[in-house]
Amino acid sequence: MKTTVFIDFDRTAFDTKRFIEVQNQVIKDHLGFDRDELRMPEDVLKGNIHDKPPYNLFEHLRALQVEEQKLEELKLAVIHHAGGDSFIHPDVLELVDGLEARNVTIRILTYGVDEYQFFKREFAPELKHLDFYVTSGRKSVFLNQYYAEFSPDLLSRFVLVDDNPDSFTGQFNAGYDFLGLRINRGGDAYDAFPTPDGIIQIKHLPDVLELIPKNEL
Repeated sequence: MKTTVFIDFDRTAFDTKRFIEVQNQVIKDHLGFDRDELRMPEDVLKGNIHDKPPYNLFEHLRALQVEEQKLEELKLAVIHHAGGDSFIHPDVLELVDGLEARNVTIRILTYGVDEYQFFKREFAPELKHLDFYVTSGRKSVFLNQYYAEFSPDLLSRFVLVDDNPDSFTGQFNAGYDFLGLRINRGGDAYDAFPTPDGIIQIKHLPDVLELIPKNEL
């Protein structure tokens, strides 16, 4: 059986909270908008986020009448302010190294829109060698489509590692074996929400290595 591990980006592999603090400070310095003006709309925060159009910071700023040239200058300013820092969670490297040593295929799977997600990816250079997929819908739908396109003739196991319980909604039943692993480090956006039935909760990303075998080639 061939195993493919799909690792969520925001909060799972990427320290989104720390990045947003840097990003918002640069926005305030360059554009004058404070944290409240950059807060996601309430209707985006309610219910399952995967059933709504994903949030895009740059579209938010365009709605605040920020011109395209200013947006490009802002992107460069965030890069300069970050000073080459990586914003990944340190334990993701141990997971990636362990999976690669087992010949397990790794994909980054993130919910959002290309413009904002690929911008944040610039601040995770250690993961740039991994295929990076952006979906604007439920991850179950993405995995079913991925299987139909890339693995229809293979006995496949798909593992989804994600912090958001909503990511495990939908039917993961397109002919592959599915394992859902919900990481809950504590102190982040979705940590107070319960882990869905049938999904295994973990505390650290390297815990994944104890739950999946080496690829059976």
